Amino acid sequence: MKTHHYLLSFVMAFFFMHHTFAKVIRVDNNPGASADYKKLQEAINSAESGDTIYVVGSPNWYDTNSNGYATDITINRTLTLIGPGYFLGDNSSTQASKHTAKIYRLTIGEGADNCTIQGFDLNANNNAILYINKKDVNGKEGSIVPKNVTIKRNLINRLEIRYANNTLISQNYFSINTYPIYVYQGAANTIIRNNIISSGNRYASIYGDNSELINLTIENNTFTNGLYRINNATIQNNIFISGILNDCDNNTLNNNLFTSTEEAVSSENSTANTFNNNIFEAVQANIFVEPSPTLDDHFRLATDSPAIGMGVGGEDLGAYGGPTPYKLSGLPAIPAIYDLNTVGVGTQTEGMTVEIKAKSHN
Repeated sequence: MKTHHYLLSFVMAFFFMHHTFAKVIRVDNNPGASADYKKLQEAINSAESGDTIYVVGSPNWYDTNSNGYATDITINRTLTLIGPGYFLGDNSSTQASKHTAKIYRLTIGEGADNCTIQGFDLNANNNAILYINKKDVNGKEGSIVPKNVTIKRNLINRLEIRYANNTLISQNYFSINTYPIYVYQGAANTIIRNNIISSGNRYASIYGDNSELINLTIENNTFTNGLYRINNATIQNNIFISGILNDCDNNTLNNNLFTSTEEAVSSENSTANTFNNNIFEAVQANIFVEPSPTLDDHFRLATDSPAIGMGVGGEDLGAYGGPTPYKLSGLPAIPAIYDLNTVGVGTQTEGMTVEIKAKSHN
């Protein structure tokens, strides 16, 4: 018996190709692989707005130069990029191949309105960064900010939102020893929702530039630390495992859970913040399930957690609460065949017995 493994995403790609005018492009830099492109930047440059690019997991970076070093990737048009997810060898029923699609630095710039990035590994190097700004195709400062960008279900080292409008950051896993997320004044109407955000002990989970941030919403996240220089934001349904509000002003905090005392949460240099229905001095050991072998599964709520049902509208607090809960391993929102077995050798007259296992990840 032979065993073959495929992603249903690539099967679905042909379905979409025959039902829309947009193209579906496949990128695979595994040795000996057959695909439309081996380099992701070449696929992006050849694509037209509205196209979808599927990127196969690989032990190699997307992309590398002639010396084998990882290079930057830039998007300046409306595209959907889909990778296989992350922590694929840690959680069960993920993908047959456990390799992620690793990107060193990704810039979403001018012209990338309505762009969606999901299922990528931007954490395989300490210097990996995802930028959202208005750089043009030549890498220079443009004049038009990208709008309606969605970043979901990725493993991210650091994200910098400098110039953008209507950005959704959802269901990602952030992990770095410094600040995982920077939000600058040029960012407006940003939603940071249902992420697990882990930062070093001395650093905040989200860093602002101490200016008025227009319509910033921070909800249903699980933070290992607090916030720094965040102003005029709506902050609700989050879990703060540790950390405080440091130099944060004029925010509204509803139904959050803190392990710190109420007095300690708002530091002396934070003013005019409004607190409603928050939980203070929660015991961390009572919040989550017993420690599990996987990093993201550990943050699911225990059956008797003080965070259950305590959010706005009766929702659970943290990354696994609300209408768009965090998804293990950041598996893309498409079905996937994670195992396919064939028995014997097929013929044109008798065919072949095929057994598949598939799972939906909506």
